[in-house]
Amino acid sequence: MKRLFALIPLLVFCLLCAPGVLAAPASDVPYLDKDGQKQTCQNATVVAAGDNGWTDTEAPGWYVVTRDVEIPQRVTVTGDVHLILADGASLTAKGGIGVADGNSLTIYAQSMDESTMGSLTAAGSDSAGIGGGYNGNGGTVTITGGSVTAIGGDYAAGIGGGYGSSGGSVTINGGSVTATGGSYAGIGSGVGIGGGFNGSGGTLTIGPAADGKMLTVTAGADETSAKEVPGSAFTAEEDIIDKVSGQAWFRSEEVKREGPAPSGVTLDPATLNLTITAETPAPTAPLKAIVTPTDAGDNTVTWKSDNESIAKVEDGTVTAVGPGQTTITATTSDGNRTATCTVTVTRAVTAITLEPTEVPLFAGDSTTLKATVAPDNASNPVLDWTSNNESVATVAVGSDGTVTVTAVAPGEATITATAADGSGVTATCKVTVTAKTYGLSCNVSAINFGNVFPGYTQPGAQTFTLTNTGNQTLTGLTVSSANNFVVGKLSADTVEPGKTVTFTAQPKAGLNVGTYSETITVTGNNNVKATATVSFTVVPSPTPAPTPEPPQITLHFNTMGGLPLGDVTFGQGAPVELWPYTPVRAGYLFQGWYKDQALTQPVTKIVLVDETTLYAKWAADPAAQTGSGSGSGSSGSSGSSGSGSASGGKATPAPTATPTPKPTATPTPTPEPTPEPTATPEATVSPTPAPETDGGSGFPVVPVAAGAIILLLTAAGVIWFFRRG
Repeated sequence: MKRLFALIPLLVFCLLCAPGVLAAPASDVPYLDKDGQKQTCQNATVVAAGDNGWTDTEAPGWYVVTRDVEIPQRVTVTGDVHLILADGASLTAKGGIGVADGNSLTIYAQSMDESTMGSLTAAGSDSAGIGGGYNGNGGTVTITGGSVTAIGGDYAAGIGGGYGSSGGSVTINGGSVTATGGSYAGIGSGVGIGGGFNGSGGTLTIGPAADGKMLTVTAGADETSAKEVPGSAFTAEEDIIDKVSGQAWFRSEEVKREGPAPSGVTLDPATLNLTITAETPAPTAPLKAIVTPTDAGDNTVTWKSDNESIAKVEDGTVTAVGPGQTTITATTSDGNRTATCTVTVTRAVTAITLEPTEVPLFAGDSTTLKATVAPDNASNPVLDWTSNNESVATVAVGSDGTVTVTAVAPGEATITATAADGSGVTATCKVTVTAKTYGLSCNVSAINFGNVFPGYTQPGAQTFTLTNTGNQTLTGLTVSSANNFVVGKLSADTVEPGKTVTFTAQPKAGLNVGTYSETITVTGNNNVKATATVSFTVVPSPTPAPTPEPPQITLHFNTMGGLPLGDVTFGQGAPVELWPYTPVRAGYLFQGWYKDQALTQPVTKIVLVDETTLYAKWAADPAAQTGSGSGSGSSGSSGSSGSGSASGGKATPAPTATPTPKPTATPTPTPEPTPEPTATPEATVSPTPAPETDGGSGFPVVPVAAGAIILLLTAAGVIWFFRRG
């Protein structure tokens, strides 16, 4: 229980300190500035009972009173501090608010209504109610709104300096202000407004409220001497020193209002136009501020430009900087009366460049011009266009700004571009117009491919070259076809002036006898054409001379003991195959024909050039060597006969005469070299075919040989059979 009672003082202390400790920052707090315009503070500290030090170093420097707050000790202001009195809220600083020299306090309200605006009461001891302390000069105090009551301590001002100190700078722009001093200045110093005992008055400024009049300012050395200061003029002699009571309302070294307050100000002129050209320096113009009434105590004004990148102002002189529009504002130093002048600055065109500067055109054609204006940020870059000879060339500007020059007829014209801003800058382009011409020519007018016989080889193609002889491009070129000639395609269907195209032509193959002539035409646009004639003749072939028959050559066969073979006859140069001519000799096998009797040059084929004799070569037949025999025979044109005998184990049949084959018709021979002889194969039992006959008397060698072979084989078989048995 004792511990519980011990905690009670701690709980009481926390409750007493809670308002200051738990106060949270306020955001977006509205207030009225010195002109009565609504502003917003984004972040402010809510004033609590324990807040006796206001500063701009640890906090944003803004404070707001949102409810009734009482601070028992003196509040010290450090830095530039702003205090907002919220509607319906009140702050009582029992020890006053210390604003020492070098620091400042500005007080705002949220409304102009005296019944609802927030209030502040500050009472000092030996210090100013709001301002300096003991032997401390006052700082800067500005009251813009709110109901403010400041009571100074002994020998101190209500607002201003403390005991033995100066008043500092006091400005009252609005609100309801009551200031009483401790036997000395209510506001300032001395006995009224200003410093404290033996202190200088400082500076006092009385400004208008937002509605154009002072709300209330009451000041005096004490409550009995306090008087209301109207918003009208006052002077140091009449208003600062009350001649009747000897008490002063104000004591100040500098009083801003020594005549009537300015009621208004106007600027002459109200609008101003300046043009920047290529020349320097930049153009300037004076503005005159006329303050009313003319006998206002302070008719000085301050100058301001809303946009110094367009125009600057100094002591009423406006200097153009760049193109655009801005507002120059003059504000009276006393009363914040304002007037404005609208300044328009334009940048003139200094140069125009045309591309191209010379244009060749054909009549009926058009082209575009490109214009570049300097500087590129000229206020009015528009150009006016003219032609000095519209019968030759005209100029027009399209909706998209395109400048088009159109050629009308041959001749010359000058196109001029002039700056529309009145600067007088121009640029020109020379236009030369030429008539259009069209032409096409061929390098040859005619080509004759000559005369040929039927069955001719197709003549080679000839090339035709066409030249554009006009000054316009030819398009859609085509070449005509031909019935009896092959016409090639054009190398191009478009040709520029001075350029060429080609095509080829040649007679068709297989034309009949006759003369052929045709005209080939090339055509293009604007009715241009060029022609060329081609011709060709097919003449009858001449009658060929009869070919003479070659002389007849006789080929002789020397059978070298075999049955004779008849001669054969062929045309000179005819090649003769020798295999059909096979002789027969009993007991021998035929080995082939030879060119020489010594049998050293075998031959199987021969080309007859001169009368020739061939020689037969024989080899003994092994099958006929087992026995012996003899025989004889003869042959003639009408038949043949022979006889023979045989002994031993094998009978040899007598040869049968073979008629000589008649040679077949042979075409006109072509001499050929005599082939090398080849070995003659051994005779077989197969019958040798007989060559065809043409009715001659040659001996039939092949049938006889076949028969003899059959007889020999039969006899050999019989002998073998009987011997075996």
